Amino acid sequence: MKNPTSKLNQIVNLTREPEKIETFRFGTITKVEVDGNRTWVDYDGNPFNKPLIAKLGTPWLTIDELNRFIDQIDTVKLDFIEGNPSMPVIRD
Repeated sequence: MKNPTSKLNQIVNLTREPEKIETFRFGTITKVEVDGNRTWVDYDGNPFNKPLIAKLGTPWLTIDELNRFIDQIDTVKLDFIEGNPSMPVIRD
C-alpha cells in the first residue's frame, strides 16, 4: 500500500515558494532572442531547475552589443527583484 502522506508532501513541496535571495549571484546567459526582448539565464542554486527570463539592468544595449557582451564573458552578475529567485536582473 502506498503512503498517501508521501504524495501530499510532494505536492506541498511543489507549491511552496522558494526562499528569498538576499545577495547577488553569478550566472550564465543561456539564450537571447533575436529581437533582444528576452534573455534567459541560469545560476547556481536555481530552485526551478531551468533557465529563467531575466531583465536587463542596462536596457540601452542593442542586440549586437548584447551578443558581443555574451561572447566576451562567461558569467554575469544577477540581482533579484525583491529577492525573488524567479525574477533575475542582469547587472554586469
